[in-house]
Amino acid sequence: MEADDSGHVEFAVRHGQTKDASELERLSHLNFDPQEEQLIKDVAAIAYAAGSDTTVSALLSFFLALIVYPDVQIKAQAEIDRIIGKDRLPTFEDRNDLPYIDCIVWECLRWNPVTPLGLARKVTEDDEYQGYQIPKNTTILPNVWALLHEESMYPDPMKFNPDRFEDLGPADLIDGSLGCVLGVG
Repeated sequence: MEADDSGHVEFAVRHGQTKDASELERLSHLNFDPQEEQLIKDVAAIAYAAGSDTTVSALLSFFLALIVYPDVQIKAQAEIDRIIGKDRLPTFEDRNDLPYIDCIVWECLRWNPVTPLGLARKVTEDDEYQGYQIPKNTTILPNVWALLHEESMYPDPMKFNPDRFEDLGPADLIDGSLGCVLGVG
């Protein structure tokens, strides 16, 4: 969609034809010059494109895992049935009561990372890694896949095993090697 084609959104916001667009409504009252407005549209489009691609990749990994490891699906369904029941869908308020579901999410991100080589980074100061000198301003590509398949941290790393995360809290996950799925340095 070209930036100029978004006029229908602006029209809908200005005329109250949106259901829940409080942020859009707030922005509609600000006066941006055309260059600022284009920048906002471009950033929103990039954020959408980046998020939609990674979401699809993670979901495909999830479906593959449930097909290859049906025992995981059975255990997850049992937890949902026990906590949620069959009369409603889970909500974000239920998250703390569904720890196995969280473990599945973390294991999906570890087992088949969306960005196996991560994003390029620039070293900000001279460094050394296992005897190799890395000069300041060197561009590196973190090997996220290798970090998340390190057998000393993740025994039997090729197996999809959400149970490996059951005794860890969010801080443990983010501070450990699994934090690299959220971004490296």
